Amino acid sequence: MNNDIKKYTVLVADDSRLVTSSVTTILRQIGFESISYAYKPFDVIHQCRQNSFDIIIRDYNFQTQLTGYQLLEELKHARILKSTTVFMFLTGENDYNVVRSIVDSDPDDYLLKPFNKQFFIKRIFSSLNRKVVLAPIFEKLTEFDFAGVVCKCDELLPFHPEYSKLIRKYTLPC
Repeated sequence: MNNDIKKYTVLVADDSRLVTSSVTTILRQIGFESISYAYKPFDVIHQCRQNSFDIIIRDYNFQTQLTGYQLLEELKHARILKSTTVFMFLTGENDYNVVRSIVDSDPDDYLLKPFNKQFFIKRIFSSLNRKVVLAPIFEKLTEFDFAGVVCKCDELLPFHPEYSKLIRKYTLPC
C-alpha cells in the first residue's frame, strides 16, 4: 500500500494549527502528498462538497456549536462521503460521555491526543486496509442495497476473519 499513498487525498481538520501541522508533518513523512486543511466544522463540510477525500482526520471537539458526531452525521446524511473514505476522529478529551459519543458516531477510527507517531501511522494504515477490504460492503450500504450487503458479507467473511466482528455487524437484523 505504501506505493499507493501518493494517490490518496487527505483532509486534516482541527481548530489548533499546531495539531494540524503535526498531523500533516507525519502524513508527509510517510508519503502522503495531497493534504488539505480545515479549521472550522463548516469548512470541513464545504471542502467535502468541493473535493472527494480518501481520508478525513478531524478533531472531535472544535470550539464551536457543532460536535464531531453532528458533523459526521451531516456528511453521511448529505451523502458527501465516498463509501471508501476513512473518517478518523482525534480528541484530547477522555471523558466517558465524549468517548461514548465518538463510538456511537461510528467513525472508522479515533485516537486520543496526544498520540505516539508510530501508533498513529499504524492506525492510519489499519483503517485504510480495512476500508479497502470491506469496500464492497460499504458500497452496498451507500446504495441502500441491504440484500447486497448481506451477500457481500457472506462473500468476504471466509477470507477475512480478522474483520469478522465488523462484518457480522452488518448482517444482524435491525
